[in-house]
Amino acid sequence: ETIESALSPHRDNQTGIVLPLDHDRAEQSDSSYVGWVQLQDGRFFVVNYIKDDAPTAQIRGYYFTEDEF
Repeated sequence: ETIESALSPHRDNQTGIVLPLDHDRAEQSDSSYVGWVQLQDGRFFVVNYIKDDAPTAQIRGYYFTEDEF
């Protein structure tokens, strides 16, 4: 995504792509509290609050690089 696209307040001018990293499969899901940072080595680290298949919600962390997409 270009800087112009990312900064545009108009949805029609935004060309970024949203990629889901994990799906909350719980019958009563509890998700969407997400944070992320790009590390100095270029990898991204994302944390996600999710219930999924556990009895209570948990925080999961994911590392990945842009070329994995």
